[in-house]
Amino acid sequence: MSGIGQIGLVKNDTGPCLTFIIKDCEGNILTPSDGVSGVNLYLRKSCSDVPSNCGHVGTSGLDPDNGKWVYCLSAGDISGSGTYFGDLEIVFDDGRIETGYEPVRIFVRDSKKC
Repeated sequence: MSGIGQIGLVKNDTGPCLTFIIKDCEGNILTPSDGVSGVNLYLRKSCSDVPSNCGHVGTSGLDPDNGKWVYCLSAGDISGSGTYFGDLEIVFDDGRIETGYEPVRIFVRDSKKC
């Protein structure tokens, strides 16, 4: 699985959904016909080993036949400002698990609401 990049969000937002296209190391899109049964996203704040999204790490298949998976943020996922890292984990039908080496980097800023 290839590297992802960076995303900017605002603290405590729950509306954004993050869309990922899953590819192998050669750039080929991975789909259920390749044995992909699901994709998980584990979020953790910088300097923490504990995921901030325990209990709801699974993504939904937005268009899995084209490698597109979506993770919609839930309350508590990004409850503090700073840098978060997201590990994408591909689950295959035969039980194999592959985690992307490069995490998704998410920058979260404070909200300045009244």
